[in-house]
Amino acid sequence: MPAALDPDLKKYAYKYPHLRDHLVHFKKITGKYPEYREELTKEDKKKRPNVLYHIEDMLFAHVWGELAQETKYIVIEPTLNEDEFSKYHIVRELVLEKSIEEKSPESDEEFTDIIEDILSKTVTIKKHPREQNQSRFAKIFNFTGKIEVTEETYNKLRYRLNRDIVGLGPLEPMIRDKYFEDIHVINREITYGVHRIFNMVRTNV
Repeated sequence: MPAALDPDLKKYAYKYPHLRDHLVHFKKITGKYPEYREELTKEDKKKRPNVLYHIEDMLFAHVWGELAQETKYIVIEPTLNEDEFSKYHIVRELVLEKSIEEKSPESDEEFTDIIEDILSKTVTIKKHPREQNQSRFAKIFNFTGKIEVTEETYNKLRYRLNRDIVGLGPLEPMIRDKYFEDIHVINREITYGVHRIFNMVRTNV
């Protein structure tokens, strides 16, 4: 298994902080990086797989297995910290309110347009560092009345809103994964999936 990061994977890690965090954590606990694949083949099916591939956009999947253990399918997606989660709830409520007040969206594309419209009207990307001694209210809203966030947080909010409102929530990454053929949820807590290359895998969803 590679001790050095694949150049293509390194480019993705530079672009997506959530992927970089996953790679750093995995390297810390295992001492190695996953092998990056543009496309999976039957040759990737091993007793101890350790491969990572790009699903689409901000989504990645890491398949990892150890001897005598279940093969794990790890969804790598943007996550929200406590502060970002509070802002997410504010924007989510506005999106849902607008969807009720106006004509119901007839397609996912129309719902996505609503999300983009609400984001543009309620959220702005920081251009300059803010003073550290602001009140909690001032830290969330700037003088325009909009929620002020970093570009990274803005992209996270957009992703999560689309995932949770337009998509199928936590299951959405697997729905988008072209290698996934079926999903099994056991007791609403453990999710397994049938992977075209690795067969039955246990997910982190």
